[in-house]
Amino acid sequence: MQIEIAKTNGIIESLPLPGGTMDSEMFAGQAELLEVKLPDGLTRIPECTFMACEKLQQVWLPAGLISIGDGAFVGCGSLQTLQFPETLQEIGSIAFFGCGLRALILPKAVQTIGENAFKDCLQLESVVIPGEETLLGHNVFDGCRRLRRGRIYGRLPDDPGPEDELLLALLRCSCKEEEYRRNRPWLETYVDRNEEVLMEIIISERNTRALEGLLKMDLLRKDHTMNYVKRTNAVGCPELTALLLRNTRAGSTRETEFEL
Repeated sequence: MQIEIAKTNGIIESLPLPGGTMDSEMFAGQAELLEVKLPDGLTRIPECTFMACEKLQQVWLPAGLISIGDGAFVGCGSLQTLQFPETLQEIGSIAFFGCGLRALILPKAVQTIGENAFKDCLQLESVVIPGEETLLGHNVFDGCRRLRRGRIYGRLPDDPGPEDELLLALLRCSCKEEEYRRNRPWLETYVDRNEEVLMEIIISERNTRALEGLLKMDLLRKDHTMNYVKRTNAVGCPELTALLLRNTRAGSTRETEFEL
């Protein structure tokens, strides 16, 4: 079993893996590391394996991989894409802290995602976590300022922080229309308690997609609509204003959309 690596100076190497396992911090701090191909049959990437490999751009994860350890790719700011194998079950805490990932699609088999796993992935724009049994740790996407698209069906921790819930609410508002019925029960409870907080973010970010979802699911209080119209008009966002006014004129709760 061997690992194939390429470096920025053009050197290509094959490194043997005695016993078929990797050591913690095996490539940590290797600034010249550019590409890595991990061998099939490798089941675990230990903690801090590629920590601070700032120029690492491409990693081929192996079929059969089960676990990615704590801090395995922390600080890999040049790593923009990654394809996860269907066998993956565990992602450790701060595993991808500060990475350059732009999109994230996880397999259903993932059972746990550790705290701050994708914290400060500043380029991350969309996420798909399809597994309903996937348990998210605290602040998994903390600091991911561009993340406003995707689907998360996993479970939040028993004591989620407000940022965890807010991000989940924004993503579920922005889901595809055929998924509204699935997301509505959780969102209805959340919006009932946090409508003002959610709308403040939607207006400040001019998030038309999230507002459209809220309106189609009929989750905003009708007596608040004109207040939101005034606020969106004041900040100069005609798209949000138009959506709110259109919904007011429609005067329909659209309950039939959610009938079983």
